[in-house]
This record gives sequence, C-alpha cells and structure tokens, in this order.
Amino acid sequence: VGADGVEQAIGRLTQGADHIALKFPSGIVPGTARSKVYDLVEGTPFQGVVTAVIVLNAIYIGVETDNNFSFTGSVGSGAAQVYQAFNLLFTAIFLVELCLRLFALRALFFRDSWNLFDFVLVAISVADTIVAFGQTGEESSSFLSILRLLKGFRVARVLRLLRLFKELWLMVRGLIGSLRVLFWTWVLLAVIIYMFAIVLVQVVGQPQSAHVLEVGDMSLTVAQLCGNVPRAMFTLFQLMTTEGWADISRGMESLSPGVSFMFVFFISLTTFAVMNVVVAAIVDGVVGEAFAVDHDCIHQSNEKRKESTVTLYQIFRKADKDGNTVLSREEYTEILKDEEVMCILREFEISPHLAAELFNVLDYDDSGHLDPKEFVEGCLQAQGEARADTMIKMHCDVMRLSSDVASAVDAVEKYFAQRAANVAVGIEIVTKAITARGSMVKSF
Repeated sequence: VGADGVEQAIGRLTQGADHIALKFPSGIVPGTARSKVYDLVEGTPFQGVVTAVIVLNAIYIGVETDNNFSFTGSVGSGAAQVYQAFNLLFTAIFLVELCLRLFALRALFFRDSWNLFDFVLVAISVADTIVAFGQTGEESSSFLSILRLLKGFRVARVLRLLRLFKELWLMVRGLIGSLRVLFWTWVLLAVIIYMFAIVLVQVVGQPQSAHVLEVGDMSLTVAQLCGNVPRAMFTLFQLMTTEGWADISRGMESLSPGVSFMFVFFISLTTFAVMNVVVAAIVDGVVGEAFAVDHDCIHQSNEKRKESTVTLYQIFRKADKDGNTVLSREEYTEILKDEEVMCILREFEISPHLAAELFNVLDYDDSGHLDPKEFVEGCLQAQGEARADTMIKMHCDVMRLSSDVASAVDAVEKYFAQRAANVAVGIEIVTKAITARGSMVKSF
C-alpha cells in the first residue's frame, strides 16, 4: 500500500469510530499483565525455548523406552528417581506454558485446534505423572497396560514441532492436500496389481505350483509366491518395490518362458510410471500449498496494513481537538500524554523518543502541521527501531527533495515559457518590420 493507498484508505473512513482499535486479540488491553504475557508466549525467544524442550523431551522418551525403565524399575531405586525427576520437570514446563497461554488468551485459547491438542497432551502428561508416582512395582498387567498407553501418547507431543517449523508444516499440509489424488492413484495401482495377479496365477501359479524357487536366501515354492490371487498380489507389490525381482523373474522364466517380459512391463508401468505420478501429486500439493500460504501471508499483510491505517487515523481524529483535519504541534504533543495512545504506538514499535521527534520528521513540507496522509503514512514507515532512525528520515528527506525539485521544475518551466513568449513577440515584431519594409520597396 503506497501513499495513494493510504490516502484512499483514509478517504473511506468518512466518520471513523470513537474507539481506538488495538492490535492485540479482542479483549486484551495493552499495558496490562495479560498483554505482557501474550507478548511473551507469542515471542520468538519463548517459542525457541519451547521447541528445544520438546526436542529434549522426545530424546528423553526414546532413552526411557530403550532402557525399559518404566515397567521394570522400582520406584525407590536411584535410576527410578532420576527418570521420574526428568518426567516431572518436562511435565511442569509444559504445564506452565499451558497456563500462560490460558491466562493470555482465555476463551480464545479454545478456538485454536493446536491449543486444544496441546491441552489434551498436557492433561495426559499430568495423568501419566500421577500414575507413575503411584506405581509400587507390584501392579497388575492391566495397570501396566494403562501406563504404557499414557506414555505412548506422550510421543504425540513431537507433532507440536509441525506448528513451530513452518517449512515442515508446509510439507505436511501439501501431503494432506494431495490425499485425494494419492487415494485414486493407489486405487489405480491396486487395479493394475489385481489384473497382473490373475494373469500370473493362471500362467505360472497354478500350473507350476510345486516347483521351488530361490529368492535371496530363502527357498519358496511357486504356490507360496503366486498360488492364489492374494499371494500373487503381494509378490507383485514386492516386485513393484524392486526387491528380489531379478531372482523371481529368472526363476519363473525357467518355468514359463516369456513371463519375465510381463514382469518388466509391470515394473515399468508401476514403479516408473504410476509411482512417478504419486511423486508428482505430492510435489504439486506442496507447491500449491506454498502458493496458498504466500497468498494468505499477502492477504494477512494487507489486512494488517488496513487495520494499522484505521488505528492510526483514529489516533489522528482523537488528537485533532478542533476538527480542522490537520494536526498542530500542540495537539500532537498533547496526544502523546495519552497512555493508551502511547501503548498503541509501542505496538507499532515506535519508541517514546521517536514519537517525540516524529512531528519534526514528518512535517517535510515545513507547514507546521500534519494532515492525515502525512501522519498515517509516516507512522507506518516508522515501524521498527532500525527503520525508525534511518528509513523514515530518508523518506521524509526524499519528500522534501521531491517538493524542492517540483518547485525548481515549475520555476524552470515558467522561465522558459516567459523566454519563449518573449521570443515569439520578437519574431512577430521582426516579421511586421520585414513586411512593412517590403511594402515600402514595392511603393517605390
């Protein structure tokens, strides 16, 4: 959204609203403890710590499973205490994270499916910890089955990494989007395998069922490989993966000449053709999902830009006490004393120091006041500390320079227009003089 876009957006706000919209989710007031907790849990450092804890917890579950501690150790042993301490630590960390999110989002927490997934996993972890502390070492098989089930659910926590790593989640969404095509592709494969299995049973399986073939390190009869349609389908599926296909093909070729050509055709049709269709469907799904994500990001960025424009314009209207649609230096200084406005400007990453100097920077035409376009566009350009000190000043310098250049161009145009007019007058005078002199010559 350029300058024209900002101007058009402001123009659409004919009456505006008296309430200043906030960038936090509905119900979260800037400057409160709830907004600070929201900033914390949505921040990159917090997300990084949670990601590291999830990875460490996944490693811990693997180590615990390899040692088979959960079902063989006694509670009082030293190893048991160490493992239970780790389990308690991870559970406490995830429980604290969940409580922070619940405190920040409250009812909004349950509108996100990922949050519901986290809630269920943490509840299972808490139940698992309670059951583990109640273990005495003499439990029944049903109790151990429940314990194994609870511990098995903990592995699902690794799925949270899908949300934290955007590229990984993009691939998963691409696979999910390709499921319909993949389903019909596998249906096609099943039909092809079924057709070839019938031919294989009729040509080799039934006539040569007693013969023995060497497949790798095993000796299998033809009846075991393709004595009936299900066994023939399984063998053909094995051939499709190219596992041991040469041994099977050579062995059956000796029993029924020409069958190896059927195997070559089958592998070419399935492995090299249909399976490439599967890969193409997955790639197409991922690429399509990537385009959809980019489109969503652009849409969200535009929506955020529009919301920011509305919010800043509402600040402008609130500051414009006299309603003359321009903001004087006094009105600007007065609005900076409003804590709600300063909270909003901090959301735009405009520091109090920059906010105090912003009027001088934005007033690039030295008019002593700011119109809505100058204020809104300037604040949008000032977002972020890095851009605040350099980019906005550069932008305003360019605007001043553009204004100076435009004035200079107008002056040059006027100068040359005047000169052209003078030249035209001179030409007209000379023309009249020449005409008069010609008339005198003719009269003599």
